[in-house]
Amino acid sequence: MNSILIRKSYYSGIKGLSPENRLAVYDAIMHSAFEDTPPDMAALSPAALSVASLINEDIQSNYAVYVQRRGGSDK
Repeated sequence: MNSILIRKSYYSGIKGLSPENRLAVYDAIMHSAFEDTPPDMAALSPAALSVASLINEDIQSNYAVYVQRRGGSDK
């Protein structure tokens, strides 16, 4: 994946977290999107885990639709 769409709902979900948890969620999202590996969700606090899980699922789902529309290739 070369880019992701950041939705306002992601910001809304993340902004209520502590600064440490916000950073952990942003890092998990970026790691998942750009390293093409699942983030280490076990390292997140319960609050950060719930937000990151929802956002990560949405990003992965949107990316799958994107790839399908491009004929099955992500290049």
